[in-house]
Amino acid sequence: MSDDEWKQVKETLSQPYGIVQLQADEYKVTVVCQPTSNILKCELVIYIDGKLKIAWAMEDCDIRRRFFSKHTRSTLKAADKRTLKKIPKKERERIENKSKYEIYYPSWNSFNRMKSHFIKNNADIKLLRI
Repeated sequence: MSDDEWKQVKETLSQPYGIVQLQADEYKVTVVCQPTSNILKCELVIYIDGKLKIAWAMEDCDIRRRFFSKHTRSTLKAADKRTLKKIPKKERERIENKSKYEIYYPSWNSFNRMKSHFIKNNADIKLLRI
């Protein structure tokens, strides 16, 4: 896609309920700007071939790697992290790494992050419809 097309996509998705359809390699991707529970914010929700399946977020698959946003969380509470500061760095890092897990969401909070991820993980992206 050209820079002008990306600008059109960004402009469309900056409005609530804006919809854009893209062709990313063999997938037809629909991006919808939907309001969140906070009325003043919106998120970009990804539909692949008109569908949104929770199974894509739960298991490692091509669609999850290409289109979903990855978030890293920790099972440690803030108080636990403060107490970890008292132990040696090597041991602390080992414990912190063991307590991390990843979550994948079919939505994005940032257009620029979504665009960057799409470009990195898809060879050919075309604009189908705004």
